[in-house]
Amino acid sequence: MTPRIKKLRAEIALGRETLDEFEDLLAAQAAENEFLPWKTADAANHYISEHNRLIETHAVWLWNEFIKEHGQKLIQILGLLKMTLGRSTSAVIGVVHTVNDPESVLKQFISEQLTTPALSCNVSSTDDITLPRISIYADDKAIQDARQSPSPVARSRMLKQRDMVKGGEKK
Repeated sequence: MTPRIKKLRAEIALGRETLDEFEDLLAAQAAENEFLPWKTADAANHYISEHNRLIETHAVWLWNEFIKEHGQKLIQILGLLKMTLGRSTSAVIGVVHTVNDPESVLKQFISEQLTTPALSCNVSSTDDITLPRISIYADDKAIQDARQSPSPVARSRMLKQRDMVKGGEKK
């Protein structure tokens, strides 16, 4: 063998080793990327639930602050309304239990004046100083990532296929 052929042979062997290493790196990267969608989805689901918990905690805090400041007055007003609305309704036709008794009249008043408007309220237009900064809803990209999550059945199938491939490689 000539020195040139020896050198060429060494370069070919080195190239083959490099190619094998490169294929191993590609296989390792593919194995990592295989679980990337569900890791991303899991992280997105965690972010979404923490975001929702933060909004809920904030809403409960706002309610508690409101009740601290105005709770007693609100209870007194509702009690007064129960008495006066109940009287005026029963004075016209008499008291019919669960139709126009004072408790039912107060519940109807609360429903008309508080519950119905609260249910139809666009919360995103609130004047709260905190909510515009963190948004009421989780980031759209996180919601999309969460939707990309493979189902538990698909995850199980992927894990079984991966184990079978690993088992076949070891033999």
